[in-house]
Amino acid sequence: VEAYEIVQLSCELLSERINLITQSKECPADMLSTVATIIWASSIVDIPELIEVRKQLRYKFGAAFDEMAMRNVDGILNERVTSKLSVQPPAAYRVQTYLEKISDEHQVGWKPTVPLQAKDISQPMAAPIGKDVAEGAGSGLGAPVLPTI
Repeated sequence: VEAYEIVQLSCELLSERINLITQSKECPADMLSTVATIIWASSIVDIPELIEVRKQLRYKFGAAFDEMAMRNVDGILNERVTSKLSVQPPAAYRVQTYLEKISDEHQVGWKPTVPLQAKDISQPMAAPIGKDVAEGAGSGLGAPVLPTI
């Protein structure tokens, strides 16, 4: 959700600055990150209008600029957008922090059974092992359910 909000704000900024952009042959320096982020995000999110905006920006600034944005040359993309739309799993610390905040907001009283140590902060969250949730009665994985007569 946060990534979509940032992309929305970027589109609004682009709309506000469209007169400057139409008069420039190259992308204005203060709009590089915004324009590049919109181009990059258009290939990730499922928003047809964003794809059309990307086509127009590619026409305006050229294929080289489009490729530069897609490869994140010189780290010009908005880091929050790239991290939020990334296919990489979030860091375990971030997941644990979110869970603790949600627990506090809803007064659940949950605390992690194994608190993270300093060396674990940047590691991705461990995948579930399959035994975190009990088998459902109708799943066929637990004890067989005999029909009643």
